[in-house]
Amino acid sequence: MDGNEARALAVLEGARAARSRPEAAEAAVLEALALAPDDLDVLTGAYKFYFYNNRLAEALPHAQAILVLAARRLNVATDWRQVHAADADFATFDKPPR
Repeated sequence: MDGNEARALAVLEGARAARSRPEAAEAAVLEALALAPDDLDVLTGAYKFYFYNNRLAEALPHAQAILVLAARRLNVATDWRQVHAADADFATFDKPPR
C-alpha cells in the first residue's frame, strides 16, 4: 500500500463517521477516490456509499471497476462473458471474500 492508498483509507473513515451527514460523507468518498482511484477498498467504499444511498447509477461505475480489478487479480478476462470454469480455481479463496 502506498502513501496515497493509506491516506485514502483514512479519508474513507471520515465518510463512515459522517454517515448522518451525507454531503460530508460524499466529500470524503470523492477525496478518497482522487487519492487512490484504483484501490479496491476505496472503490468498494464508493460503491457502498452510492448503493446504500439508493444512488444506483452512481454506484454502477464503481461496481464495474471492482469487477475489472477482481478479474485482473484472478488473471481472467475482464468481460465476465468470456470467463470459463477452467480459467481459474474458483473453488478456493486465497483471501477471505469481502
